[in-house]
Amino acid sequence: MSYMLHSSGVVTGSLSCFCLACDAFLQSARHATHHVGTAEHQQKAGAVQLSDRFPHDRIKKFKRGYYCEFCNVLMPIASKVNVHITEDEHKHNKGVLLLKPLGLDVVAFNKVLIEEKAWHGLIEGVCSLCNAEFEDEEDHKADAEHSLNLVLKPIQFGADNAIYRPLDDTAVQCLTCNKLLAPGRMSEHFVDAEHLALYAKQRIETNGACRGSETEENCQEKVNNTISVTANDVEMKNSKTDNEGKNKREDTNNNEELPTEDKSKILESIVKYQTKGININLETETAFCKKCSKVVKFSFNELENHIDNHSSATEVDSDLLYPSNLDQILNRVDINDKTTQSSDDQHNDEVMDTLKTLRENVLNDSSSEEDNDTNSTCSVDDFDKTPPENFEKDSQEEEARDFAKANKITYNMAHKQWFCQICEVRLPASLKSLKEHVDGAHHSKLVASSKSSITQLKPPGKLRKQKTIEFMDSSYDVRTFFYIASIINEKYCLLRNSLYLISESGLRVRCFVCDMNLPAFLDPENHMRTSSHLNRWKNVPVITSEGDEFIREVRPGLYHCGFCHLVVSGWTDMKRHLECSDHVQRKAVCEERLRKHKAGAQEYLKRHP
Repeated sequence: MSYMLHSSGVVTGSLSCFCLACDAFLQSARHATHHVGTAEHQQKAGAVQLSDRFPHDRIKKFKRGYYCEFCNVLMPIASKVNVHITEDEHKHNKGVLLLKPLGLDVVAFNKVLIEEKAWHGLIEGVCSLCNAEFEDEEDHKADAEHSLNLVLKPIQFGADNAIYRPLDDTAVQCLTCNKLLAPGRMSEHFVDAEHLALYAKQRIETNGACRGSETEENCQEKVNNTISVTANDVEMKNSKTDNEGKNKREDTNNNEELPTEDKSKILESIVKYQTKGININLETETAFCKKCSKVVKFSFNELENHIDNHSSATEVDSDLLYPSNLDQILNRVDINDKTTQSSDDQHNDEVMDTLKTLRENVLNDSSSEEDNDTNSTCSVDDFDKTPPENFEKDSQEEEARDFAKANKITYNMAHKQWFCQICEVRLPASLKSLKEHVDGAHHSKLVASSKSSITQLKPPGKLRKQKTIEFMDSSYDVRTFFYIASIINEKYCLLRNSLYLISESGLRVRCFVCDMNLPAFLDPENHMRTSSHLNRWKNVPVITSEGDEFIREVRPGLYHCGFCHLVVSGWTDMKRHLECSDHVQRKAVCEERLRKHKAGAQEYLKRHP
């Protein structure tokens, strides 16, 4: 029941709930269940699409932040999501909620088959769950003790969707290979070629065909149909004829006879639908058009016809309507992005685009042949080289430049539309419209709110800093089955990767301090020990003016929170981060680890002063 609410954009608390799609408070789960069934909610929820940046983690962007359906967690900025999806709790919730029975087998992540024997832990006449031998497999599976162990020893999920089951302190079962491993060999096994080959072999394409409300027989039939479609996918694509055009005009009842094929076509075209402003939800089988705010029937032909109906309309800038780079909108800097420009550079480019367009408009209205010739040869480079006195001649250009700079309004030259970054709305291409918008109550309110928050979070005149090598008096490493951490100065407990500024996301490993992606074959531990990394790492400044926080300035203006292993652009945003509940929770986890291991660290440091 809870996940049904979460997938509908409802945050659940101990008693009350809150609908992020409708921005409404709900007194209880019963009220929430009734609310998600209303047409108004379904229309608003259908307009919210899964984030393109986190397509497999059920992250949705709402007005109040990024919401993880798997974990019932709301995060204020996108960079927090990058950290969240790497956490063990998120991986576990994602894996558990995507587990579905498939006959006697089990499907994980809607695509990985776990065979019956592996699920029950049966390996060559021995049950790894019960730690006992058996003679008859069926009798043993029906045994009450085995059934209890199956419940008490749940599976867990690791990086890259690894599926395993901890049995005791000495053994772990890989459910893909149905093998027992020593806990220390898990990481090595999950990247082994034999394991990866078997993992690929176990993949099936269900396209979300199995849902909890369906019977196992129907689920089995749907998966079999989908596998058949996948196997013949190339043949289907190559056999397209003129009949395809005829089929598009046929009644949609034909699609109901072949739901799997219809869904496959929709899945193949999902990228196109997103660019056309249509949100597709494969789980609930719903489609919502942002352009006309209508729910479209979940049918390939209906979707194609709906797009054709919009084709005669003037194309609108999709980057403005459906922005995908949310970090850019929030003025965050992606430390991994080499092409990231400073906000000043971006603003200068926008001002130059505005001036160029206004200049062309003025020149077009002029009857002077000389002006017309200038307009016909004007380019961005030529405009940059125009002497400053030419700009001063036109008061409209000066006013537009000053107005854009003062009010954070940018101009899209291709579509001749203004865009207010504060209100996130498009405006008509006239200076009069801009002034009317800026003088409006809504814009003024947002500006006042923004100035107030910036004033409250104004950074100190000068941050106190100290090099890492000078700041660290002692270090003690902690290795457990679940994490590797370091205790610094008997005061801070940080994950080892966070301490050494190494970020791991799937197969991608990046060193913040060296500003480089590490080769796939290189162990991050080996990189940490290199002299080049250590020399840079030792000189990274630690911000000592923030009390019990562990913050470093990895590069000018980029700050790293050691507790959250998160890089934030600008001191203002870092102050906001330190006050958010997400940081407080992670810091509490680190403090609990410190309390747990501090005695061992003190004992070690006494023996090794």
